[in-house]
Amino acid sequence: MLQLNRHFDRMIRLKIHTLGGSMSAYRACGYAGFFTGAILSAAITVYLNLSLWVTVCNVLCAYCMLHLMARAVWILAGSEKMINYHYQIAVTASGYIFLHWRHYTVLPYLDITILGIGAFLFIGRIGCLLVGCCHGKPHHWGVCYSEEHKSAGFTPYLVGVRLFPVQLLESLFVLCIVIIGTAMILGKSYRPGDVLAWYVIVYGVARFLFEFLRGDPDRPYYGEFSEAQWTSVILMSLVALGEFSGNLSSHPWHAGVVFFVVLTMTALFIINKLNKSETYNILFARHIREVAGAVDAATAGNCAHPKVSVACTSLGYRISAGKIERDKGCVQHYAFSHEKGTMSEKAAQTLSDLTLKLKHPGSTAEVVRGGEGVFHLLVRA
Repeated sequence: MLQLNRHFDRMIRLKIHTLGGSMSAYRACGYAGFFTGAILSAAITVYLNLSLWVTVCNVLCAYCMLHLMARAVWILAGSEKMINYHYQIAVTASGYIFLHWRHYTVLPYLDITILGIGAFLFIGRIGCLLVGCCHGKPHHWGVCYSEEHKSAGFTPYLVGVRLFPVQLLESLFVLCIVIIGTAMILGKSYRPGDVLAWYVIVYGVARFLFEFLRGDPDRPYYGEFSEAQWTSVILMSLVALGEFSGNLSSHPWHAGVVFFVVLTMTALFIINKLNKSETYNILFARHIREVAGAVDAATAGNCAHPKVSVACTSLGYRISAGKIERDKGCVQHYAFSHEKGTMSEKAAQTLSDLTLKLKHPGSTAEVVRGGEGVFHLLVRA
């Protein structure tokens, strides 16, 4: 595990060196993904004996969309960031409008387009991993970003904290989707539209699940779920509706997947409203930010001049922090409780594990149950 962490630490970087100097790793991976997608699209077009000119027009349209959306984000947010679903919807919609306007057969070209988008995303997510965007939650193994990444916009309180490499997981998963989608086109039983439906359904359910692993707090949320999760459900539902109406080939398992995702959303909503899923709520990205802010108070004092501070998160968890002088050295002390007076051992353990990952990786610690629903975490360097 330690060797894997070291490999991740050597891999991440903000710049990639090229023959002409250096380039942002995010932008370099974006260009590499775009050209990979374009080459794949052209090769499939030739194999299907379709018009290469039409595919070239779609690729140029995608290129224009990429730059227009990137420019818009830069103007509005002041950062270099591409939201995959926004790009995917814009490119697919513009391709559909162009094909319909020119009276070309729509579905085969949309199959090609979605595989090109997948190839772009496969390499693009590597760029996300290198620069630290769309990152995961604190974990005992994964990537660890530096102060250099912080200066480039990385989440400040997670500098030096090891994070689950969800970007790499998504990248490898999308690669599998693209490979299988390409094999479907090469197969004898290929039907136009099947690859489009396959990609939207399989990537949709995977993206829905990946979102639970993400730890960037500024990700848009509506209710209990992120924008990407809502988008996944909507796109998957549109595919199921298209199959039901006869515009796409029918695959009953697609509807089953959509039903599973909707059922999962409903169950999580009910559980969270009943306040039964403590671990999920505590490890919500924005709540992790609140916990990080609370435990930061522990560094304000030292053993000679101890300072105890108390903070309360939006979920009602109270965190106090201070330092205690012991014979074997200074011990960092945290106390966890809930404003309602009751706190479960599971919640205390989750908060303790999170605190250790955020502030004391590699340290030994002990969780002690106190009186009146209070739990104590004692950390030794």
